[in-house]
Amino acid sequence: MPVDVRWLIADRVVIHEFSGQVALADTTRASVEGPMLSLAGTPPIHMIVNLLAVTQFPHSIQQLQIAIRQNPHLDRLGLIVIVINQNPMLRFLATILTRVTFSNLRIGMADNMAGALQQLRACDASLHPWISADGELISPPGA
Repeated sequence: MPVDVRWLIADRVVIHEFSGQVALADTTRASVEGPMLSLAGTPPIHMIVNLLAVTQFPHSIQQLQIAIRQNPHLDRLGLIVIVINQNPMLRFLATILTRVTFSNLRIGMADNMAGALQQLRACDASLHPWISADGELISPPGA
């Protein structure tokens, strides 16, 4: 499956993991499923979009904008971190799409999951029970 959308940290952090050959329909599905999950969580809901395992992806900025232009429930969102490799085209598309389509959201970029988790921890102290200072997931006290 080219996209998996689920809670990474229950009720607080949604992860969108893309892999392999990603089609426009996959991006549309993720842009619907993530906001749906956020409605069930405790704001602010943070999101990680992991693009590290993507091998093929749509190249049309216009088509991608249409596919991801969903209502992300802005009042519920905190930080969105995009985890992306050094593929110049994918990095370019991700940068353009986030700056244009979601210009009113707080968006960060990271080279790996540890960096993404460190950014989330730095922006929201309530995540400290689940994320260590070095960007590792940990169990909260009493779990």
